[in-house]
Amino acid sequence: MSLKKEEVDEIKQTLVNNADLFAWTRADMPSVSLDIITHKLVVYKKACPISQKKRKMGEEKRIATQEKVEKLLKVGFIGKLDTRPSLLMWSWSKNQMLSLTIQT
Repeated sequence: MSLKKEEVDEIKQTLVNNADLFAWTRADMPSVSLDIITHKLVVYKKACPISQKKRKMGEEKRIATQEKVEKLLKVGFIGKLDTRPSLLMWSWSKNQMLSLTIQT
């Protein structure tokens, strides 16, 4: 089942009219605690890292990855690590999801 063109246009117009109600960046949510919106990974310290087969990115994906990282850094969604990792690798999964592997 799909929406009629008139319904799609009405939804689009409603979203445009109310765009100021959505939080697009961290700056749009100054009253929300960082404890709520910060994602932290709990890593088992004694686990041994397992290397996955390295997949080479084509030029188009490499550029897209760099642009995405720059955009996320600019809006403050991601930041630099406090410690220098021994391995930092961006990769595209088979279902076209961008993932970051970090080993410290």
